[in-house]
Amino acid sequence: MDEVGLGSGYQPLELEGADAPPVTPRKVNVRCSTVKLSPYPGGRIIPLVTTIENLPKHCTVRDLQLLMYDYFNVPIRQPIELRYWGKPLDLDKMLKHYAIKEHSEITVVIKPKLPDGVPCGTPVLERIRLTSHNLQGPIAIDGINNDMTVLDVKGLLQAQLKAQPIWLTVVPVDAATAEKTGMMMMQTGDHFVTDPAGGYMKGKGVAKVKRVRDGVCGVCNEADLALLVLQPEQMTLMHDGVMLPDESPLGSCGLVNNERIYLDFKPPWPQPWVPDPDAAPPKGGGGDKKGGKKKK
Repeated sequence: MDEVGLGSGYQPLELEGADAPPVTPRKVNVRCSTVKLSPYPGGRIIPLVTTIENLPKHCTVRDLQLLMYDYFNVPIRQPIELRYWGKPLDLDKMLKHYAIKEHSEITVVIKPKLPDGVPCGTPVLERIRLTSHNLQGPIAIDGINNDMTVLDVKGLLQAQLKAQPIWLTVVPVDAATAEKTGMMMMQTGDHFVTDPAGGYMKGKGVAKVKRVRDGVCGVCNEADLALLVLQPEQMTLMHDGVMLPDESPLGSCGLVNNERIYLDFKPPWPQPWVPDPDAAPPKGGGGDKKGGKKKK
């Protein structure tokens, strides 16, 4: 629910112990204001309301905050505050402590990036996020620690891609084809994960998936998608523009918990041909195909 017009004296209901709702909400609505530059001169603030589903069984405010970092792809050095009826929520309390239910709306406040040198987050690592220009959403890697190396992170990502598959579009599907076949309209490079409602149907040539960039679920031809499979030698991890060597411990890389690390890899879709500037020029020189002089 919108905070406007609630009155300064309103306080959200807080319940504890036996009076608390017996079930933590498995989905909530979140509201976040974004700036849209086009077609408005100077920009305009647009409220974005979306539903976050499949929350943990005993979801805390901190758990939801981490999901917001993933959903809005916000760097950890930009603090995020969650509010309910205008009141900031305590990160260590559960959602049901505030009587938050599935129809409730939580406001997400994304604050300005902290200046360099100002402490943010904790250097004790438990989780990092991998982002890439080849992906439309981050990949969260949990269960890490400061003693792990960059190569260990690559191994965890490799195992996670097997347990939680990612598909990328290699053959686009236009609107006319999608309407005729009943398949989803897709662009080259669209990022898909398993549809939580149906999953992946093997052996039928059809994938039931969820698109990451807009959350739309549907079916696609299996031949139009490429399963993302990466070997450690095919990955390059970077932080603040610097490549992280495989043997480097994470604790020595200047990271904080839930930090974003850039993942570079060769995408599965065809790449445009780029001439090699060091290649030798072709033999034969100018002139037409018959060997005569060029016409002026």
